[in-house]
Amino acid sequence: MRTVIIATLALLSATAASAQQANAPTDVVRFADLNLHSDIGKRELAKRIARATEAVCGSYAGLREDSEIVAVDDCRREARVEGERRLAAILRFEVRTASR
Repeated sequence: MRTVIIATLALLSATAASAQQANAPTDVVRFADLNLHSDIGKRELAKRIARATEAVCGSYAGLREDSEIVAVDDCRREARVEGERRLAAILRFEVRTASR
């Protein structure tokens, strides 16, 4: 099953240690139904990752404090980087497996 798990490394918290707790929120992005060699498939995957990132990191709606906005920004950036890293690893594995 082709999935990417979006996991936050920086939660809405004051310390990095508490951000890396085992109970950090996650969301699963499925893409087995997408053709990632097409622009349409890539765009759809980007939309799914964006939705999962918002689900994990929260929305900007209702935020008033700069520190809250910065925390959401940081969370989204780290979730995107981690999601891209995991997706790249999955795709490399599929290419290696297919070439055998």
